[in-house]
Amino acid sequence: MMKYWIAILILVLWANIFAENQFGDIIFGGRISYRTQKTEDEFTMSGSARDLERERENFLVHPSLGYFVSESFALGLGLKYEYNYTKHESSSNVSSISTEGYKSVFSFVPYCTKYFKINDKFSFSTMLEIEVGFGVEEFERDEKTETEVFKLGGSLSPAISYSISENWLMSISMGSIYYNRTRDTLVGEEDHQNIHSRLGVDFDLGRINLGLQYIYRKDK
Repeated sequence: MMKYWIAILILVLWANIFAENQFGDIIFGGRISYRTQKTEDEFTMSGSARDLERERENFLVHPSLGYFVSESFALGLGLKYEYNYTKHESSSNVSSISTEGYKSVFSFVPYCTKYFKINDKFSFSTMLEIEVGFGVEEFERDEKTETEVFKLGGSLSPAISYSISENWLMSISMGSIYYNRTRDTLVGEEDHQNIHSRLGVDFDLGRINLGLQYIYRKDK
């Protein structure tokens, strides 16, 4: 039964195209986020109790610029910079082990967005993004290692937009369908490569992403 309701909803959205935009309108958007997390755990290794402390830090900035090629379809390009820091400290009465990792990636993110009108204030949208990124990752335990990072991926993200005014939109999204492929190459050692591929659905009701967009409308 659920699939029929979903099909009906899609048909209704397609029939109510977001018509307030027009060819030539320009949309500015993006997002910025900063998150930190600290956790403490206890575990037993080789018969002795150890304490484990984890520290994570993530910073992301992602501006974008789009161009409406029709009333409800926009093409654009985004630039993304993401920085991740991790630190693990494992200690006991006799020894302690500390590891640190840094990762920074700069990406080009072309995208397309389709808008569907719900009413005068709300609209539904789906965004398809393709990401190509380059960066560096460092890991330090007893000695420091450095790898070059190449990232290729894509995501399909639904969102609900609310018209604050004629020019401002606020968007809310909670997840995406994504695919990521990352290749790590040890600096100076091209034979030492690790390739990671991930395909999945990122959906979390407890983590809502808010975005703000500005539409520059040409003279009507």
